This record gives sequence, C-alpha cells and structure tokens, in this order.
Amino acid sequence: LTSPSSGFQADLEMYFKFFGIFAVLTVVAGQNAVIQLKGSVTKTKFRLPTIPRKDAQIRATYTIVAPEDKRVLLRCENEGELVECTEGTLQVINGLPKGFSCKRNLNTLQTRVTLSIVNFNQISDKTTCEAYSIAGISAAAASGEEEDEETSTKSKGSRRTSCDCGWDNKKRIVGGTVAKQNEFVWMTGLVHKSTGSRFCGAAIISDDIILTAAHCLDNMQPRDIEVVVGDYDMKGRIRTKSEQKIAVRTLAQHERWDTKKLVNDIALVKLADKIKYSQDVGPVCLPSGRSSLVGRTITAMGWGLTQTLFEKDRGLLRKVSLNVVDMQSCSASYGNTINTRQVTQLCTYGRNKDTCQGDSGGPLVWMDPETNRYTQVALVSYGKKCGSASPAVNTDVSAYMDWIRTNMRRLSPGKAVCTKL
Repeated sequence: LTSPSSGFQADLEMYFKFFGIFAVLTVVAGQNAVIQLKGSVTKTKFRLPTIPRKDAQIRATYTIVAPEDKRVLLRCENEGELVECTEGTLQVINGLPKGFSCKRNLNTLQTRVTLSIVNFNQISDKTTCEAYSIAGISAAAASGEEEDEETSTKSKGSRRTSCDCGWDNKKRIVGGTVAKQNEFVWMTGLVHKSTGSRFCGAAIISDDIILTAAHCLDNMQPRDIEVVVGDYDMKGRIRTKSEQKIAVRTLAQHERWDTKKLVNDIALVKLADKIKYSQDVGPVCLPSGRSSLVGRTITAMGWGLTQTLFEKDRGLLRKVSLNVVDMQSCSASYGNTINTRQVTQLCTYGRNKDTCQGDSGGPLVWMDPETNRYTQVALVSYGKKCGSASPAVNTDVSAYMDWIRTNMRRLSPGKAVCTKL
C-alpha cells in the first residue's frame, strides 16, 4: 500500500488546501536561518536551491518554528521518496529526503523542526518540502487519520449474517497506517514456495477457499503456491499464534479473464487443508446484492510496496482508506476503455494514497452499518503508477457473486459464503 506512492503517509495536503492558505518560500543555498511560520499561514512550501556541480557540498540548515500555540510538521518528497518529521532533523541529500534523527509521532508534535540541505551534486528540481503549522485540531485529524474509537465490530448491527464473518480485533485508524496485529482476520498472503516471497493478497471466504485476483495466478500451478493466514509481519520478525501456512490443491481463474482488457480479474484458490478459525482468523463477509458505494470510503490492506520512515514498520500489514469514485470519470482516466454499462469493476482514489505492487488480489472492505461487519466489496486489480492522480481499478465482487457461488460448489461441495440476511 502506498501513500503517497505506498507508503501509507497521511494526506495532509488535501486537508490543508481546504483552507486555501499557504505561502511559498525560496530557500537560499549556504545559509543557516530560523524560519518563523506565520500564524495566518497553514502551509509553507519551500523552493529548494539548485546548486551547480562546481559548488558541491554546500550545506544549509533551517530551523522551522511554529507560531505560539501551534506545532510543526515538515515533509519532503522527491519522486515517491517521502519523509515526514514532527521533531528532530530532516535531511535532503542530493534531492532525496532522509530521516536523519527525524521522528514522526503525531501525538508529540513539537514547536520546531530542522531542515538540513546537503548538495554533494545537485538537488533535483522535483524535490519539494512543505511545513505545516498545526493548531485547533488533534494531531491525528491533522494527519488525515481518525482517532481511536471503540473496537468497530464489538457489537452486532440490526441485521444478521448467514455465518459469522467480517469482525476485526482492534481500533480503526485510517490514512495510510500500519494495521494492528490480526486486525483484519480474513487477510491472506500468497507466497512463492520456491523463494518464500509474498506476491499477492487474498481474503478468506470459507475454511478452505480464498478469493484473489486472476492475474495473481497467471502461469502458476498449485504446487508453486503456499497460502499464509493469521500473519502480520512478512519479514518474520513478529510471529502470531494464529499464523498458518497451507498448501494449495486447486486454482480457479475466471474462465473469461482477459489479460489485455483486464476484465474478469477474479479467482478462487482451493486449499489442501482447512483453515483453523479463531478470534484472529476467519472469513470476510461478501455482498448480498449490488449497491452503489460512490462517494463512500472503503479500506484496503496489504503488504505491498511502501515508503515508510521507520525500518521497523517495513513488512508489516498496512491499511489505507480510499474513496469510491464514479465509473464515468474513472473510465475517462483510462481512455474510456472501462465498460460503464455492464459494470464489473469499482474504482477508488485517495490523494497520495493507493494500493501498490504486492497488494494485488487483496481485499477492499466496507463497514456495513446494518451488520456492523466488514464486507469485501472489491479486490485489487490494476492501476497506473502507485499513488498517481488516476483512480485505481478494482474487481467489483458483487458483480461476481453468482460465479463465486457456482465455483465454490464445484471446488468444495456444501460450502457457502457469508452474506447479509
């Protein structure tokens, strides 16, 4: 998952542009100065200097100071490399931001942060740095994240489901963050047996069937793949008691999966053994019918590519909230190649937030207020560049419920998915 392009970083720019107040400051090379943010300015953008190669090793240090009763958040970005600082020193070396003694803790915003520029060659003209003066809102809200709330699925809704499904285990925080351990009980990883590398996501829909994207299974045989459920850290530093590795018996790609038009990108994987359900491992709910989610917020999760400030966060399951966008504007972004009459896809967008490589096949879920359970409404299919200005295109699960039920009966007679009654 990525924000801006996977990392799951906060979407601050969108929030502050709501006020329409920002200032541009040109930073002069070779100076050391204190930059006092103005109380009336929410965001200050820094135009970094272009240093000729003959003037290598020029350094400049700027201390960004917030006005009274406000705090500073500093971010620098270059071609997808992004670092955010709430305290300490953020370095820009040859145009690339580095978290040198830089900490990002939204609960401990400071009144000053230092920006250090080091040009051993030449700064990229694509490098941008911005300082945010934050006040009047919580740090979590400023970052685009939601504050902690009671466990989201602790109580059941007004309508029941055909079987227990879609519960979570922890408080919800959105905006490109690390998920909590076993927060999403249905989350599954597809692993290359030969290398041990995780290449796609999936979701549990019964105790021996998982749902993923057809393109994840291209040129694959069951013997090539192992499924991991109940996992949290793909690097293996954090082990969970619920982690299970299960062999694959059968792969079932949609028979009309089109690798050129990228439609019918959906598949089922039949497991060789049953998944052991627990509080930490269980199925996601599936849609009971078609409905429009345009304008709603849904949640994606995965172990895909990401930029993150802390090495300890890399490899952990991440989550991001994305907006569902209308198919007409989505299709326009792809040269009107998406069928908007017989809709089988669902498009999502979040500024500087996206799914990415490695998230393919993974679930996008919606908290159904009637059941108070998560329903998988889509799975990750394709997009342009991670975190780009174009929406991502996902497979609409509700369009394939008949196909899912038919193939589940074939693969595992007697098994059924969990849906709203």
